[in-house]
Amino acid sequence: MWWPKLEKQVNTILEDHKTQDEGEHRSERDILEEILELSRLNTRRSRHDIGMSPKVIMDLMESITELTYTIERGDIKRAHMLCERLDRPIRYMCKTSEYPELFDRYMMKRRKIRHQFDVDENEETT
Repeated sequence: MWWPKLEKQVNTILEDHKTQDEGEHRSERDILEEILELSRLNTRRSRHDIGMSPKVIMDLMESITELTYTIERGDIKRAHMLCERLDRPIRYMCKTSEYPELFDRYMMKRRKIRHQFDVDENEETT
């Protein structure tokens, strides 16, 4: 019959498994030290690995190039529009960094500059 053979094989596997488990007992301190070491390695790795998308880098380069050209031509309104286009890649960089609050500070400064530009522009037209 096949059942006794299967039962014998299963029992043999279970016995082997029990003896392996008994040999691998580790102290709580050893386990905690390993967790701490892995945590430190992960922290170091995350500091250096920003994982910047090539698309973000290309967006920045293209926008800055076009912005430079636009400023040289004196088209201030277009320059402001291009600055707004830079917001998306800058937001991505800030949110994926260890300092996501930088984007909020950046946007506050941008709004202040934009407001001053609108005030100056209104004064020129009146």
